[in-house]
Amino acid sequence: GSGKEKNEPAETPGYVETRKSGDESIAMISPTPVITPEPTPKTSPVPDFTIAPTKKPTSKPKSKAAAPVDGSIIWGYADDKLLWSKTLAQWMTHLGVDIAAKAGTEVRTVLPGKVKDVREDDMLGVMVIVEHSEKRSTVYANLAENPPVEKGDKLDAGDIVGLIGDTAISECGDDAHLHFEFLVENNNVDPNEYVMFIKD
Repeated sequence: GSGKEKNEPAETPGYVETRKSGDESIAMISPTPVITPEPTPKTSPVPDFTIAPTKKPTSKPKSKAAAPVDGSIIWGYADDKLLWSKTLAQWMTHLGVDIAAKAGTEVRTVLPGKVKDVREDDMLGVMVIVEHSEKRSTVYANLAENPPVEKGDKLDAGDIVGLIGDTAISECGDDAHLHFEFLVENNNVDPNEYVMFIKD
């Protein structure tokens, strides 16, 4: 050998390969398209008005009963406010309605039921209490003496329980009328919720 050391750098190519690795098509691949779903229409079958608070099961009946007498209400129901009694000259609650009717007018039960009691109340005079289904009962007061029913009698809706009188001491200053109460589970309720009265 010539003794020449092979220490020169290896011959490098005259140009550096600058071609992109692979094909140009690599750059063309777009990211996975994100499919934006259209806003889904509300398919909820529940209409808006059902969101209203649920009423108690003992609330208004499907249809109202006929009034015990034909006449307009002269004194309304008031359990949470006081009404002025001209007879007693004092403010008081009124747990029923007073329906104007001439003395002697027939008073009829609003629903079928059984007579729970016939008695004379110190304030409301002669009264008949009738028990109905669904823990309901009705009170007919300010009746004439000696009503034609007695405790235990079974009645149909529209049966006569008595005649309009003037036996109610607490209301004798008012015009002739029926004092009528409606109770559900022994609690007084507004009779207008259950019985159809004549509106002035």
